[in-house]
Amino acid sequence: MYSCAALSLLLTSSASASTSLRGLVQSRRLTYDKIAGYQPESQVTDHAAIDLDQAAIETLLADGTDQSFADAQNIYLLGGNSKSFATITLGSPLVGSVAKGTEVVGKDTTGAEVRGKMYEAYNAGTSIVNVQYKTSDIQESYVGC
Repeated sequence: MYSCAALSLLLTSSASASTSLRGLVQSRRLTYDKIAGYQPESQVTDHAAIDLDQAAIETLLADGTDQSFADAQNIYLLGGNSKSFATITLGSPLVGSVAKGTEVVGKDTTGAEVRGKMYEAYNAGTSIVNVQYKTSDIQESYVGC
């Protein structure tokens, strides 16, 4: 991904996936900042970052090289700034299933806390998961990585 450094999420081993993947309480916000004159009713900052993907694609295509075309195609197919996630190989497989959207906490390679949510549902025994980075309500700093 172009917008975030590699992330190593360290999960503690436990008797169940639900204790391994701590749930977080998220407060409800009643209003959100306008984006291009639009007043969203929910958090859309991550979705709105697609304009950064478009700008990156246009810049790469203007370069006109085979590599820049491949890079632009990669952003088009996989995303770049919107819906940023980390693919994580767990030290031991999940001992229980985990629902899409389950909020998780881990640590990056420097030991700093990182928060996110499961990008999709996973069954017990899974050892590779995708975790979407937590985003803020402020477009200028929507993702903190």
